[in-house]
Amino acid sequence: MNFVGLFVNYQDINGYDTKDSSIISYIHKLNHLLDSLAVTKVHLVGASIGATIIQAFYQQYAEVVQSLLLLDGGYYFLGDRQGSHEEMTLQTIDNFEEIKAAVHEFIYGIEGLNPKNYEQFEQYFLGNYILDKGFYRHHCDVASYNALSQEVETINYCLTKQPTIPVNLLLAENSIDEFKGKKIVEYQQRHPLANVQIVRNGHHYLPLTHTEEVTSFLQINLARSL
Repeated sequence: MNFVGLFVNYQDINGYDTKDSSIISYIHKLNHLLDSLAVTKVHLVGASIGATIIQAFYQQYAEVVQSLLLLDGGYYFLGDRQGSHEEMTLQTIDNFEEIKAAVHEFIYGIEGLNPKNYEQFEQYFLGNYILDKGFYRHHCDVASYNALSQEVETINYCLTKQPTIPVNLLLAENSIDEFKGKKIVEYQQRHPLANVQIVRNGHHYLPLTHTEEVTSFLQINLARSL
């Protein structure tokens, strides 16, 4: 019996073959990957919309999944939030120094991060821009991103009942507004056995802004699941 942990992040839409970036496509590709690796059991980690994707995978391939670890996502149906869908539009910039200046101002405007997290967060954002036909643009396939965003705000892939496997939810404090606060309460009522934790001063990009806290969360909860 083989075990593996997989991290799923919707922003992996990164200029590859994204003609079909639907949830169904994601979970079929993930299942194909597991088959190719001869993996029979898996612990899934999903960040943001990735937390929704791994729940959809569990609903179709429950026998494979040993635990779900959700990072600031997947605890409520995005369609419940009025006016949440905003289509991404492609912007191009000819001067990369302007991008660097804007990113630096944004990153270092965040208070309370560890110094190494500032650096890796900044490098992450800068790495999102590629040179295309003489201009810099975000690497994301816009059509695929908008299609996936529309799908998760139209179809509820979140679990509606307490599953038979461990479910762990790590939340970013600074991303919690009044609406999300209510959704967290509803989530805990729906999943009374779920382990829910909040990272103080946490931001939505938890793996980048609070690496140590995420690492500890994963290590402790994966150990409990084994």
